[in-house]
Amino acid sequence: MSSPSSSSQVGFPRFLDLPAELRFQIWEAAFAAPAVLAAVHVGGPTAADADAVDDIDAEAPAYAMSFVGPAPYLVGLACREAMALLRRPNRSGVQQIFGPAGVVMGTSSPWSRRPHWVNLDTTVVHLRTSADASEVLGGFDADVLPRFRHVAWIWQDSDPPYGGGLTRLVKLCRFLALVCSTLETITIQWDWDADEPCPLTREVAAFCAAIPACRECPCNGCGLAEEMPLFRQRLLEHFTNTPPPRLHLLPPGFYHPLP
Repeated sequence: MSSPSSSSQVGFPRFLDLPAELRFQIWEAAFAAPAVLAAVHVGGPTAADADAVDDIDAEAPAYAMSFVGPAPYLVGLACREAMALLRRPNRSGVQQIFGPAGVVMGTSSPWSRRPHWVNLDTTVVHLRTSADASEVLGGFDADVLPRFRHVAWIWQDSDPPYGGGLTRLVKLCRFLALVCSTLETITIQWDWDADEPCPLTREVAAFCAAIPACRECPCNGCGLAEEMPLFRQRLLEHFTNTPPPRLHLLPPGFYHPLP
């Protein structure tokens, strides 16, 4: 028997000797791994820049989508069998979707829309901030949005639950109730004192990816324990699906880890 170190290097050479159905189950489990597909600002003007684009390429896209942490679709590049299974969405659960435009080298247009292979049942779509979210959502094809199951974003507000940011949250959730009517989880990262949102780290992305499988988030409510029932009611009142999405609120200290 080989040592753990040597076996980790050679992998599992007899994988192809397994029954086909068992191999398919292994591929499907890999495709269903939790993941985060996040909106990344790529330099173009956002809605907030509409009146101040002198120093910005007005033709450039504002956002592109990128996996932060694991990208399960990469398993499909392992071999022909995995790729064939990846291309069968009724089997693998993975779908090809188009999100906001991004730079694709080698294309005739520098701002081509790039397709993403995504398992929307297990992928959290991170919309950047509550101010950016509507614009990011607008970059997806209309037939994709109803298939979203899990979304997350950063909430920048210094005075919740009574600050103006709450109004933006309510409007965003009202919009989500219309276009993403089968949402299962909404994760909000409360970032109360930053002028610019901190980059979504792999650690925070991993936490967000794990939340859909949890019935209760250990950080839920943070500093809003007394207001959380009203907060939840305000944000979820427009969802008609039963049950409504589970709402999780991550505290500022989680997003800005202490040294």
